[in-house]
Amino acid sequence: MLTIFNKPMDLLPGSCAVLHDLSWQDYENFLAVNFHRHYRANYYQNTLFIVVPLPEHERPNRLIADLVKELLDYQGRDWDDFGSTTFRKQAKNAGVEPDSSFYIENYNLVSQCRRINLEEFPPPDLVIESDVTSLTKLDTYKALEVPEVWIYQGDKLQIYLYSKNNYLESETSGQFPNVDVKSLIEKLVPKIFTGVPSSQIRKQFRQQL
Repeated sequence: MLTIFNKPMDLLPGSCAVLHDLSWQDYENFLAVNFHRHYRANYYQNTLFIVVPLPEHERPNRLIADLVKELLDYQGRDWDDFGSTTFRKQAKNAGVEPDSSFYIENYNLVSQCRRINLEEFPPPDLVIESDVTSLTKLDTYKALEVPEVWIYQGDKLQIYLYSKNNYLESETSGQFPNVDVKSLIEKLVPKIFTGVPSSQIRKQFRQQL
């Protein structure tokens, strides 16, 4: 159950709602009233997109995030996992809650943060989206200048790198240029729906690094 302008609204798992002509204050009020919730909200240029995830959405998302952690640890790099934190910037009239997000190069700048204000801090270095019932809108991430966005859909991984106010699709990751993460994820993640437990997939991933 979520609340829009003090009125309850039911959204079933897998459903999506789009609300137009909402001001920034409307968006801020929405976040404040619906602080404890199980869905994702994306706000851009006065339009609010609300998605309620399915298990089909969450399981690949969590597994890919776990594989990113495995890879970062394997490479001996420091990082911080910010999950589906709300990232917003009023100056760009944009706010988003990614499925997963990581600070890697800029982890030291946000390591003591309890709240993220993108007017003061950089955006996450990497975000992950798992698309099932809705499609990720890159415009919001472009407004926030997120360096790298992964979109997993239909057992395929698309990698987008931010450059010159736009996103370019890439076969390689900017964060992991020497690892074929696209092939590894496309090979291993679909196994989660064939009865292979996540723990075994993570083990197979480590063996192939």
